[in-house]
Amino acid sequence: MSRRQKVLVLFDLNHSVPLDYDYREDLKDEAFVAQAQVLSALEELGHQAQPFTFCDELAPLVERLTREPPDVVFNLSEAFAQDARHESHVAGLLELTRIPYTGAGPTSLALCKNKALAKKILTYHHIKTPHFLVSLKQRPLKRFSSLRFPVFIKPTGTESSVGIAQAALADDEGSALQRVEFIHGSVGSDALIEEYVEGRELYGGVIGNERLEALPLNELLIGDAPLGADATPAGAPRFLTYKAKWDDAYRDKWKISSGAPRDLDDAVEKAIRERVRRACQALQITGYGRVDLRLTPNGEIHVIEVNPNPGLAQEDDFAQVAKRGGMTYPALIDRILKLADRRS
Repeated sequence: MSRRQKVLVLFDLNHSVPLDYDYREDLKDEAFVAQAQVLSALEELGHQAQPFTFCDELAPLVERLTREPPDVVFNLSEAFAQDARHESHVAGLLELTRIPYTGAGPTSLALCKNKALAKKILTYHHIKTPHFLVSLKQRPLKRFSSLRFPVFIKPTGTESSVGIAQAALADDEGSALQRVEFIHGSVGSDALIEEYVEGRELYGGVIGNERLEALPLNELLIGDAPLGADATPAGAPRFLTYKAKWDDAYRDKWKISSGAPRDLDDAVEKAIRERVRRACQALQITGYGRVDLRLTPNGEIHVIEVNPNPGLAQEDDFAQVAKRGGMTYPALIDRILKLADRRS
């Protein structure tokens, strides 16, 4: 067990609060289940854990860290002023305080936030990822002649499947251009257009700093079958849309879940886990990270996205794979906390 520490659990609210704010009611909200579970685990481990948010003002955080410095900041913040583009800047601020903090550093967060740049780095390291183009909001593409259809279109900088619907999959240039226009106009983002990879959707995790440990895999399931399997019901989703990720009724309808891969050859699983480790290493992940992959019917492994600081709720993929790797939830939180100390 870790020595008893003062841990400040940093997360996001959409409104400013005073320094002596009571977070108990907020932490009962389903939106903050991960934050509540992390706090509970830290307390179970014997630490003095306190929640803290700073919304759209830096002064309260700086004052709190200066007036009463914690031993460690457990960083669950994903934005500043409700703008996820500033996630790396929050980590940068913590870096400047020289107080140990959990999870990825500003470089990794900035690289992975730009999906197109991350894919270029993966390609440089000979890590297979779908061929792609980027349409800039200020200078939209008019042709996609270098890509094979179907293509998949998504915002370059959003997370949690924001901007992803059934229309994200386009079979021809006309429908692809329509979706790109939607991403530029309605989402307000540059658009990533990549060749669609048909196959099983897998999730891998890593934990560590300089030396990353690849955890067991999870797989997206529709009912009892892997995504795209012959047993998948007609009309079932072919990928994880925003609705498929967050709409409970829709998830119940198609029995969408994730779990241990079935009938996956040991050598293939070993190769995927090594690919996960290499992808996170290439993008300078520290602490913990998750990688989304597609495995084609002929055995090709494609890295789709790399996610530093993934969701830490007990039901999230990362905590699930850590559990199958032998870590209870408190042990996982303890490991992440210790990694912050070792990086400092």
